[in-house]
Amino acid sequence: DKNRCEFNEELAGKCYKFLPGAKQCAFCNDGYYTLDGSCFNCDKSCTTCYSAANKCTSCNYKEGYFNDGTDGKGYVKCTHNSTLTNCKLSGREGCNECENGYYVNQFHRCIKCPKECDTCANENTCYSCSDQYVLKSDKKCIHWETIEHCTKYDSKERKCSQCTFEYTPTTDGDECIRNSMFYFIYIGIPIIAVFIIIVIIIVIISLVLFKRHRDKIEKKRKAMVNECYLKDAIERGIQFNKM
Repeated sequence: DKNRCEFNEELAGKCYKFLPGAKQCAFCNDGYYTLDGSCFNCDKSCTTCYSAANKCTSCNYKEGYFNDGTDGKGYVKCTHNSTLTNCKLSGREGCNECENGYYVNQFHRCIKCPKECDTCANENTCYSCSDQYVLKSDKKCIHWETIEHCTKYDSKERKCSQCTFEYTPTTDGDECIRNSMFYFIYIGIPIIAVFIIIVIIIVIISLVLFKRHRDKIEKKRKAMVNECYLKDAIERGIQFNKM
């Protein structure tokens, strides 16, 4: 009977779009691929596939599979996240966040940080350093003994905590800088001492010159007084005999 509808049990729930006549499928639902008008299951790692079960065009993220690049033929490689080592949080491309001491590389795998780093962004950038190392401003970790003038290391703070006498650690403890007190002791004090000596010399010279000037004025004054007495005596007729 041409007007009777028949149920296609084989393709029911699998076919997205039927060919005319509804006996063959043109496009299958996700999880199936089309072959000769029928729908077949994709591999469990695939959400969608093409022409074969293992030729994935997208991965089954809900089941823990992620896009691991391509196979060289244009098909997606779907790998389960259980293969990711040292990974805390995985995503559609692989690992998004690694455990401490590891970093995510360009292939979304966890790679161990350099031995001097506790945590890092990559092999050249550290966030924190291992014991006996200090984090520099360029995000690299160096051994504390390589810091010039550093004599003591703080394992808790991971930085240089003490330097030689004339130096002091920076706030970050990544280098030793000249102590301002050093400049005062070795430069400031000698300058002050020289200044004081010069002032003392000037005062002494001034006092000597002042005394000489005062003595000169006093001598002149006495001479004038004596001259006045002598003149007054002569006017009064007082005779002086030579001794």
